[in-house]
Amino acid sequence: MLQPSALVNEAFVRLMGEAPVEWASRAHFFGFSARLMRRILIDFARAQETEKRGRRSTHLDLSVAGDVPAGESHPVDFIDLDHALNELAQLDPRQAQTVELRYFGGLENAEIAAVLGVSEPTAVRDWRVARAWLYHRLQSRLPQSHLPNDS
Repeated sequence: MLQPSALVNEAFVRLMGEAPVEWASRAHFFGFSARLMRRILIDFARAQETEKRGRRSTHLDLSVAGDVPAGESHPVDFIDLDHALNELAQLDPRQAQTVELRYFGGLENAEIAAVLGVSEPTAVRDWRVARAWLYHRLQSRLPQSHLPNDS
């Protein structure tokens, strides 16, 4: 498991190792940072998958992003989440950005709204719709052993 301090350290190393960036705005910086965190976590998950010879071991729990009751959550594979976010970005880029900023960037609704240049209620609505879409999309990819019993 990648520790938060290792994640931040890796992000800093990658940020400093790339060509200097002229940040056009606060939104540009936060968007880039969240995307960088996502890439690091996906790279780590892929490396873990390779080491485990195809056994996906890096998972996350969507309940940590809030609004999902802890008893109802299931672990989600980072690589599956990455594919789902790419699909969501094709449908609604702003919703995908909202997920990146909230989940990978750690921003709150008001901060997301400021970064995206939308109202806070719009950011909340985008988060709720994106979260529901991702939950449905990722549930369909869970093994049957992870799905709740209908009885």
